Amino acid sequence: MNFQLLTQFSAWWILLCLLIGFLYAWILYRHFPTQDEQSPWFNRILFFLRFTVVSILAFLLLSPMIRTLSRETEKPLLLFAQDVSSSILLNADSAYYKGEYKQAVSDFLNNLQDKYEVTGLSWGDGVREGVDYNYSDKQTDFDALFEQMNIRLGNRNVGAVVIASDGLYNKGSNPLYLSGPKVPMYTVALGDTNIRKDLLISDLNYNRVVYLGNSFPIEISIDARQCNASQATLTVKLDSATVFSRSFPISGNRFSQMIPVIFDASSKGMKHYRIELTKLNDEVTYSNNVRDVYIEVKESKQKVLLVANAPHPDLAAIKQAI
Repeated sequence: MNFQLLTQFSAWWILLCLLIGFLYAWILYRHFPTQDEQSPWFNRILFFLRFTVVSILAFLLLSPMIRTLSRETEKPLLLFAQDVSSSILLNADSAYYKGEYKQAVSDFLNNLQDKYEVTGLSWGDGVREGVDYNYSDKQTDFDALFEQMNIRLGNRNVGAVVIASDGLYNKGSNPLYLSGPKVPMYTVALGDTNIRKDLLISDLNYNRVVYLGNSFPIEISIDARQCNASQATLTVKLDSATVFSRSFPISGNRFSQMIPVIFDASSKGMKHYRIELTKLNDEVTYSNNVRDVYIEVKESKQKVLLVANAPHPDLAAIKQAI
């Protein structure tokens, strides 16, 4: 750690401060009487103290600053993100990922501790601290992972990001089109990296609260992989009664479609809608073919009063948002 004494003025001003202190003390003590019982050193000590104090006070008028320079060596950060979705185990090597793989990752990260600050994350349905190997999450969301990386890695000295995943996702955006941090990024291919046959409900967009007598939409996003030339049916049930059904053809091995469905709020209370897709033969999983939606139908709207001193465009925006 280094200390530097800085001032806005030239160093010659320091000599002037010493001169002022000396002249002040000399003028004050040149005719100062000395008692017989006092040592001549007593006046000299008083002279020196006066000289020191006045010189320091004069120097403080120069607005001095002390700058401290310290050097701290920071290890680069290495972020290891482990995919813990259940699709990792959907292959013949599932036992390997529960045993040998866990030890291999632990050894790999321990070997890097001397050179890097190692941080581990687990992600699937969400992003969690630490690396676990339970592979129980039902979703793989690259959006959430990249969002956390952008937050955690900002203004950090990042050595690398390592993502261990099978690359299969059933929520959020395609990772090829996501904007991640501008750091070296490496991937470890896990599980069965082949794209398996799967028809799924990828997203739902709806209002959790609607009002009696109004119509409301439920927007259903459907994805299909390796299902070319198949015929599927979307069914929506209210409690146990079918209230909507539509069949649609699937074209191409990567298929996406959004189907909006309009319902009427004819009675108040909590409504349970179950959205189901046809179960095609040889799908990798059927758990994502069904989603449940709960919508509360209220009898009346709340009245909101907006008060302002003058017309303003923000009022229109607030009214539209409400």
